[in-house]
Amino acid sequence: PQALDAIQIAWEMPAATYKYRVEGSQDGKEYSLLIDQTANTKAGVGKEAFAPTAPLRFIRVTGLSSTGGWCSIR
Repeated sequence: PQALDAIQIAWEMPAATYKYRVEGSQDGKEYSLLIDQTANTKAGVGKEAFAPTAPLRFIRVTGLSSTGGWCSIR
């Protein structure tokens, strides 16, 4: 397990705009929202900071849409 306070996603198309959510879990069953970019309008890769977490074992990234076609992580 690892405590986190930021995440950086390397999207397949860095110039595209991605709408997404990032959630974390200690047990893989109950997830808490870490980042909500469902209304994102900025293109590019950026480091997203959030409140420090308790140690997490699982991270879930849900890609909702992309101006580049699909949500793909490198």
